[in-house]
Amino acid sequence: MNFKIPFTGRGHKYTDDEINLVAEVMQTAIPLTQGKYRDEFERKFAEYLKVDFAFTTNNATSALELAAQLCQLNKGDEVICPSHTYTSSMYPFIKKGGRPIWADIDPISRVISLETIKKCVTSKTKVIIAVHLYGFCINDIEAIALFAKEKDILLVEDVAQAMGTEIQNKKAGTFGDFGIFSLHSHKNLTTLGEGGFLVVKDLKHAHITPMLRHNGHCSFKYNREKYWIPAMGNVDLPELD
Repeated sequence: MNFKIPFTGRGHKYTDDEINLVAEVMQTAIPLTQGKYRDEFERKFAEYLKVDFAFTTNNATSALELAAQLCQLNKGDEVICPSHTYTSSMYPFIKKGGRPIWADIDPISRVISLETIKKCVTSKTKVIIAVHLYGFCINDIEAIALFAKEKDILLVEDVAQAMGTEIQNKKAGTFGDFGIFSLHSHKNLTTLGEGGFLVVKDLKHAHITPMLRHNGHCSFKYNREKYWIPAMGNVDLPELD
């Protein structure tokens, strides 16, 4: 028997209700970005995670790019990341000037742990990237978050492969300063192609993220001559992806 599972295939077939909903969005989406469907999606996703601030992006890598920008790395700042992960977990931070410090994974759980992180921490550590992999939430993520807070280190959770997992009724991606989620077609929840979410905990990050996400555009109580500064990119999620 020759049975093969296509790696590039869809995870499921779409129902008539799903297809009809897409057709409805095609007819009613105004504007094509930053519209009511995106806003509703962000609100429901935030409610699901029980967080205050969740922002869609065109993919999870873009969410990581935003997180790296918000971390405001300086030359010499070290970023701890598990050596076993996808490249997107780290390279946005390298692009922003971070020095990668590779941490081992736990041989049983296959993910990073507080023990392996502590071996890499120095006085130059600025960020810890905790990657939840293969549908598993890092068992000691609570302890990692507490340790990072005590050391004044920013914690970024990459939850691309583990959306919906939780520890003590608290969802992965809500323990750290930033949570990264993927809506790729191979993930648990998909937008029929690409997509991502950035969850931020701090109000100051929540204020600036919409501007960084969409060419400097966001609501202001005053007029700005150079509205695009400091953002120069567009990683917003369109209504149809």
